[in-house]
Amino acid sequence: MKSACIAILCCACAVLCLPLSGQSAPEAGSIEDVPVIEDEGITVVREKEETGSTVTLDRASIDEVKPLDLAGFLLSSTGAAVTRNGGYGMVSGISLRGFGSGRIAYFINGIPVNSARSGDFDLSSINIASVECVEIISGAASAVRASSGSIGGAVNIITLPEAGRSSRVRAGVSSLSQLPAGKPADFADTQRYSASVSGSSAFPDADRVLSWQVSGFATRAGNHYRAFDQFGRAVRLDGSEVLDGGAGFDASMAFSPVLKVNAAVHAYAAEKNVAGKLYSGYTGHQKDVQSTASVSVDAKRFLIDEVSAACSVSHTFSLLGWESASEDSVHRLHTVSALGNTNLFVSADVQMLAGFDGRFSVLDSTNVQDTVLDADGAFWMGADWRPPLGWQTAGRVLVSPSSRFVVSGSGVVPVPRAGIAWFVTDSTALKANVFAAYRLPTLNDRYWTGGGGAGNPDLKSERGFGADIGFSYRRSGVSGGVLSALAEVVELSAHASSLEDAIIWASGGEDGESRLQPMNLGEAWYWGASARWESGKIGVGRVSALYSFLDSRIRTGRYTERDRLRVPYQSMHRADLSLSARFGDLFASVSAHAESERWTTMYNTISLPPFATLSASLSHTYSFKSASAELYLKAENLAGASYQTIEGYPMPGAQLTAGLSVSFD
Repeated sequence: MKSACIAILCCACAVLCLPLSGQSAPEAGSIEDVPVIEDEGITVVREKEETGSTVTLDRASIDEVKPLDLAGFLLSSTGAAVTRNGGYGMVSGISLRGFGSGRIAYFINGIPVNSARSGDFDLSSINIASVECVEIISGAASAVRASSGSIGGAVNIITLPEAGRSSRVRAGVSSLSQLPAGKPADFADTQRYSASVSGSSAFPDADRVLSWQVSGFATRAGNHYRAFDQFGRAVRLDGSEVLDGGAGFDASMAFSPVLKVNAAVHAYAAEKNVAGKLYSGYTGHQKDVQSTASVSVDAKRFLIDEVSAACSVSHTFSLLGWESASEDSVHRLHTVSALGNTNLFVSADVQMLAGFDGRFSVLDSTNVQDTVLDADGAFWMGADWRPPLGWQTAGRVLVSPSSRFVVSGSGVVPVPRAGIAWFVTDSTALKANVFAAYRLPTLNDRYWTGGGGAGNPDLKSERGFGADIGFSYRRSGVSGGVLSALAEVVELSAHASSLEDAIIWASGGEDGESRLQPMNLGEAWYWGASARWESGKIGVGRVSALYSFLDSRIRTGRYTERDRLRVPYQSMHRADLSLSARFGDLFASVSAHAESERWTTMYNTISLPPFATLSASLSHTYSFKSASAELYLKAENLAGASYQTIEGYPMPGAQLTAGLSVSFD
């Protein structure tokens, strides 16, 4: 186990050094997409490059999948591991490389949004109709895209409208049926309504352009579907009804080609009935209210031509109310965040980076004895260096060393990272990263009381390190060779990481039924690999496949590596296969998803069986002079597979969604 992790670490270090062995001056024009001199100043013209594994999903991908929420979209489009307490609106989260939401950095338009209370982020609070694109970085993220403990990766959700976009109105309505229906009402179990209006206005001086978007959605979900209890009897689930909705306003004002101001306001509210485990008979009622307001400034030239800068300030409020027969609780959290970064373009080959982020939170909770005031933050510095290549004059190299310095009660803790990307051609790249991790306990970890759990104020901060290596191929217009004939996208990666004093909420006993509490494990190791392939267009269709492998070991107390204990709720194998075809205005797709078993306790005493689901969709688009309409049918879990991603919470069986979306330009 440890030998596999060390092997990946050594390979990453070797790749870090490979293209730099022996340097000589490059041929003129061999370094592409670097800053160019314009009006005696440096302007960034290259596309953003990362040394990490990055996937960007645009609005067209969202429209193709037609998900109810962001978690469903990420599962369908990236194969990310998703855990959920049942149907729509229930607690959901994603995992990247074995690390859950609390160890993933979430951003909205580049602004951190992870909760200081729980450390994670509620994906259901995002209006999927307002999302323009989603950036997912697996593993080590750049310093500006990292946060305390984000060893799993980063997810940046972009809601700001495209600059210069013409006015557009979009609206959609859908209705979901649960099959087989236990009652006639289950044929109209869930309805979703969404709308957005966007546009842009150019001012008379032609330099100032205002782009904006207003969006909203509302959902009524019954979540009444068939499941099987512990005795194998079919039952109709009840007690998980959801009413939720949200609205948002996003605006971007370009005062000049080098100065832009962005503003965003988003709000979400929900009333949820939350059922306990299938065999517990426990139910409760949850009230969610969330709001976020932010302002950011992006200056491609700041004070002098060679410096660019960006800064943002945001305020987030969340209210979580809980009522049940045994307990009532209310949690109010106010968070003010600030972020700033500067880039100094020393030359066409060297860029220096520096920045900071800070967060101040106030938690008023019935499960915390006193109002908690908490502050944390970090500053960072780093560089992007594009060195001349030696024995290989083609391509280009990006070397990106950086370090975050986390400010905590124990002082300033350095969290270094180094990455390299060798862009051998415009289509092919080799990447490697080595990085450290440091995660502070959340407010819940330290102060929670009641509700079947208890926090621990004496928790240590997590420390860890990791490494990854990767190969990526993306067909360009001038690509040739075997890969170009077989694929449009090929991505291969291997990763390994270790956490010391990893914080996990687990039962105090091996029966899985004792009181939950956060504890520092002695050590947890993760390692795995993934492969992604997309065929590109084959006639009228496309094919894509994804496979990921993940293994882990827990070493704590009397348990050692020989006991082969795996981290809970992580499947060792996951696979996705998708086929799609377009026949004029008709679009059809079929996809399959499969996962191996997952353990539900730290002591690996209870497991959830493997499962596989099959989905399909069919849509037809009608185009008019300045409008379009799309009718679609979407079937999920066609075979009605009975499975769980969290023990005691069955997932829906077969679901059929009929919908209509319209767009006016």
